[in-house]
Amino acid sequence: MTAIVASAFLLWVQRNMVVARLRLDDVHYNFFTSNELRGVGWTNEAIMRLKDKPWRCRDHWQRGLEFTVPLILVLLGGAILVCLAL
Repeated sequence: MTAIVASAFLLWVQRNMVVARLRLDDVHYNFFTSNELRGVGWTNEAIMRLKDKPWRCRDHWQRGLEFTVPLILVLLGGAILVCLAL
């Protein structure tokens, strides 16, 4: 049960990070020009992705998975070991 609750919390944190990234993208898109974004280090590809709204959400979900998925697997592996030890 602990592994399931902890996994749910990790996914909840991942979802909140996606929402924050989408809000930041909207701020960048609505309040900064392309020249200003280039001036702070954005590439032309990153600037063009701001305009591609349908795909942004999927990209943002994928950005945190290299951290979230291993933690969930460790939690589930620990749960299996505890169950086997009982």
